[in-house]
Amino acid sequence: MEEYKCESAMTISEFKENLKLVFDDDLRTRPLKWNNYVDLTIIGVIIISTIEVFLSTFDSVVERYGTILNFINWFTILFFTVEIALRIWTADLLDDKYKGFMGRLHYCCSFYGLVDIVSTLPFYLSFFLSTPYSVLKVFRVFRLLRLFHYMKSPRLLVKAVSSKKDELLASVAFLALVTVILSFLLYFAEHAVQPEQCENGWQSLMWAFAKYLGDPGKIADFTLVSPWANFIAFLVGILGVAIFAVPTGLIGSGFMDAIEEDKKAREMEEASVILHKRFRRTGQTSSWYFNEEKKKRTYKYVDRYQSMVYLQINSGMSSEKIMDVVNYCPDFRLVNMASTQSGIAQNMRHDRLVVVNFPLNTEYGCCLDRESNVTIVAPAALSQMATGNAAFSLAAMGGFNYVSRELTPNPEDPFGFYTMDKEDLDLMGDYDKKEDVESQALHFMDDLKKLKQRSEARGEKHWFIFVLRTTKSELVHFWRLATDEKKEMANRITVEADNNREYGSTILLEDEEKFQTIFQEVQSALSERKVTVRDEEKNIVTKIDNCDRLKGVKPSNIMCRMGGGIDCNALTIRFGYGVILVNNTHLLAMKDIADAFKRHIEPDREIPEEAKRCYLEDGDGFADKYGEEKVFLRSPQALKEMIRKANEYARARFEHLDLDGKEQKDFAEHCKSRKRNTIVNGK
Repeated sequence: MEEYKCESAMTISEFKENLKLVFDDDLRTRPLKWNNYVDLTIIGVIIISTIEVFLSTFDSVVERYGTILNFINWFTILFFTVEIALRIWTADLLDDKYKGFMGRLHYCCSFYGLVDIVSTLPFYLSFFLSTPYSVLKVFRVFRLLRLFHYMKSPRLLVKAVSSKKDELLASVAFLALVTVILSFLLYFAEHAVQPEQCENGWQSLMWAFAKYLGDPGKIADFTLVSPWANFIAFLVGILGVAIFAVPTGLIGSGFMDAIEEDKKAREMEEASVILHKRFRRTGQTSSWYFNEEKKKRTYKYVDRYQSMVYLQINSGMSSEKIMDVVNYCPDFRLVNMASTQSGIAQNMRHDRLVVVNFPLNTEYGCCLDRESNVTIVAPAALSQMATGNAAFSLAAMGGFNYVSRELTPNPEDPFGFYTMDKEDLDLMGDYDKKEDVESQALHFMDDLKKLKQRSEARGEKHWFIFVLRTTKSELVHFWRLATDEKKEMANRITVEADNNREYGSTILLEDEEKFQTIFQEVQSALSERKVTVRDEEKNIVTKIDNCDRLKGVKPSNIMCRMGGGIDCNALTIRFGYGVILVNNTHLLAMKDIADAFKRHIEPDREIPEEAKRCYLEDGDGFADKYGEEKVFLRSPQALKEMIRKANEYARARFEHLDLDGKEQKDFAEHCKSRKRNTIVNGK
């Protein structure tokens, strides 16, 4: 019985999702899909319903075809009643503001919601009102307004008026004020000559505005006598032209701008498809393996970057056009390789611009929940090139969860999601950007906590593996301890408690024995891997801790905030740029690491098919079907709308980033109570 209920719920959910595709009223999809044909059917029924109302005004037609018209009437009423009910039911999927009873009521009060209700409700009111239905039937014509939702021109007109609203208000206000002044001058000039025609200022004011409208009510139907009054009338006539010409010109200008913007947006959308095609998920000969059938295959991945020269040659676009597309698409960014850690380490003397593509499904970056007890986190993917790509492959190869930070509202001075230092946040001058960064950071941590809480609910420990980069080219450095700032004792962390420094040997990992076994396996596997840096082949060196250059871990560090060493396991893997950036052998290294963690943490768990496709099958970028993948939206406009809604959600839910919150106090108290002073040296 429980299984049957679950299947029914999924069926209803899928049905609702399909209705969402229908009710998005988007006919621009090419080629047309089934939901577009449903939209066209709705448009056809609207037109048929309107024709029926029009024909019912002819008595001769009603006498001859009354039965057919009544059938059309009843059919369209039933059709639109069901459609309105389904629209109200699925409104919460179209926009979060329509969730719940009040949200549905909000939808009914929206423009198109009112159009639906006003055009359908009179039929049912006719059963309770004495007014004949033939009179109420005229309201069905309002359903034609629904066609505006499928048309581009009304949207462009609204956009044109909105873009020029300040100029329109200023011009209309100026013309109205001048008209008022001229009206009073007219009164003083004409009242002395013919007081019976111009009794007061109100009459002269009405005379001026009536002239603008062509005097439909004959309000200004009298002849002016005085010369000054005729001169003022001449000025009012000029203003009568200006009061329509100026707004018309402004709206026309705005309309042309809106058309140009729409054209540019279409060009950007088309160009974004071409650019995304350059980031296909393909294999490299240096990452080959033998599958179960003993056939030679290669692991797949999305290129970590593509150079501007490569994109110019293969896309046929100029560098300026490529940069425009990168700025337009939220899931692209431009990077100067010479300014990165690897560029500095390799002594790059000239700028080298490259384009980076990354998965995106939240306002801070990406969050993939594969229901695993292991989460691979790239907290600095935005600033540390290739760490996000490497973490994505590592998560896919183990079937682990994946979380990355790819976006920031403050690119000039990005706030680190790994260190979470409040002092860096306080230096941010722009309050709005600071508020966005705070909400993104808290949303980022909230997603991590939810993944941990699910493991706790199953009675299992969660593992957080943070992926960063180091300047040493061939190094793979496992870090679950740190030196203190005085560098007097190795493998220790620094804990701030009650504003005092306390040095202890508390580790950030609970399952130390299991971790040591995993590390030994990884070290053994990677010892056989090589990387090439500056034409020199080197062995990959795997180390644990020994981070003399690193500062102590503060309670604000993300590993501490997640409860590392208290109720979960947390560690950081730092990869050298030679391992993950300038060589294609990084996939083999990621597979070695993923296999080791999976063998000891989730040995019986099957890797999800979605994760397997990410490294075993060719495809378009991070999505399996271009533009149809549920996780990664390829339309830049859809991505921007997703980011906007996610930012609104995060800002509404999360208020301020308190780096002295409960987690840090608990962590500090825990360090005090354990009093573990044994130095743990990893080898």
